[in-house]
Amino acid sequence: MLAAVQLGERFSVLSSDPTPPGLRRRIRGIGLEAMFVSETLVGCPVAELVTDPERHIAGIVEKARLCLAQGADVLVLGCLAMSFAPGLPERLREALGVPIVNPVFSGLRAAEAAVNSRPASAGMPGPATRQNTKREG
Repeated sequence: MLAAVQLGERFSVLSSDPTPPGLRRRIRGIGLEAMFVSETLVGCPVAELVTDPERHIAGIVEKARLCLAQGADVLVLGCLAMSFAPGLPERLREALGVPIVNPVFSGLRAAEAAVNSRPASAGMPGPATRQNTKREG
């Protein structure tokens, strides 16, 4: 969700199943409540979405358009498994023309950035560096 506010002003979450209780509390806890528009259920179980995305993509695009009509300018895939539905993030981005936050990629990139930003003197390994290959001679 932090990635969403870096890409736009207001965001909605697309979920395949009801999100466990506490979504709003988590959003409030990280200071994003004013930017949160809605959570929208896409109308199919994630297992069906992953095995047969063609059957569900039109309905998901329609639900996503409702989020945009409510004021969202960024959409977050709210179910981790939705990130693995073949082509879903790309097809939503193409159909809607707005950023789609894939939580798998954004989480991995945030972790990478944290590791690459940490100085080696912090007691934790920093980013991998090349050994000095200059030969003396």
